[in-house]
Amino acid sequence: QFHNMSTESAMKKCMRAAAKTSRIFDNRKEPIPKAFIRKTFTNGISIDLPGGDTATIINELGRGVYGVVLLCNISHCGVRDGGQNGALKIQAPIGSLAHEFSILSKVRDRIKPDANGFHAFPRPKALYAFAEGGLFLMSAGSNSGMTLVDVVNTYNKIRGNVPELIALYYTSRMLRHLESLHENGKILHCDVKPDNWVLTSPSKEIQKSGDDSINGSDLVLVDFGRAVDLEKVNLESLNPLATLFKGNVAAEDMECGTMREGNPWGVDLDYFGMCASSYMLLFGSHMNITQDKSTGRWRLQKSFRRYWQRDLWEMYFDTLLNYNSTSGGKVLRDIRDSFEQYICSEREHEVAS
Repeated sequence: QFHNMSTESAMKKCMRAAAKTSRIFDNRKEPIPKAFIRKTFTNGISIDLPGGDTATIINELGRGVYGVVLLCNISHCGVRDGGQNGALKIQAPIGSLAHEFSILSKVRDRIKPDANGFHAFPRPKALYAFAEGGLFLMSAGSNSGMTLVDVVNTYNKIRGNVPELIALYYTSRMLRHLESLHENGKILHCDVKPDNWVLTSPSKEIQKSGDDSINGSDLVLVDFGRAVDLEKVNLESLNPLATLFKGNVAAEDMECGTMREGNPWGVDLDYFGMCASSYMLLFGSHMNITQDKSTGRWRLQKSFRRYWQRDLWEMYFDTLLNYNSTSGGKVLRDIRDSFEQYICSEREHEVAS
């Protein structure tokens, strides 16, 4: 119910702002361009958009139940948009896109790029509202749309399992980005999962280090259609991250522990999704958890391999799967520090050898 209210509120706010900004276009009296209403898309075709923009389709990045995301080159009066491509999300109804546009605008304003200019979340560029749905133009994490699920599938075809160091590295990046989203953005994503982590080009930090011991790609967290602005829902709280919700908003297999127990939940829903993403990298399958009858703590049904960094992984999964409103502390930062220290030690070891 809260999400529906947020969606309606965002839609009204965006449409009121349409007359004051060049980034929102209210064309709800007009049909969506027919070229965007199809099951398959032809690469290379150009489609006129409101405001004098033209979208040239490069390729499809991803597809879901309610829409599709295309990689497009956006030109204005024949001039390319800074020479960069954008991700164009086509979806109905338009309200959910307006909500995502609103949330990502807040993410952009609250979270600054890191010292190397990297931003781990899509940047909103334009919103186009039509009668049957809408288009949302944002920055693209990559030209391929490759996700952590694709990483697992690729390794399965080549050599089998994803190397543990790769899993450790990407987990450290997820920890850093989710920490930033929560601590700086005060945003709850509510749909963290392996296929919402998109690989981007190697970060400048990795490029400068010259380290090729691991894949230097970074990650971008996408799909903020279910996200919640914690500052908006809890205006009086000195700690928005302590905000708790009731009810079930996740798919049955993505429920966090507190949700399964029927208790109020909060940031632990995002923690669960991150654990599921790490689990996919480690085991190549969906995460299943069970509750220990003697301790009441949630744990993985599968066991870690004996040659893995068991202490790191046990600390990671036990802490995050059992996080609740009484846990407190900077858990993501503490865990991330442990992961980054290990990765750095491995790099030094390889250089020394």
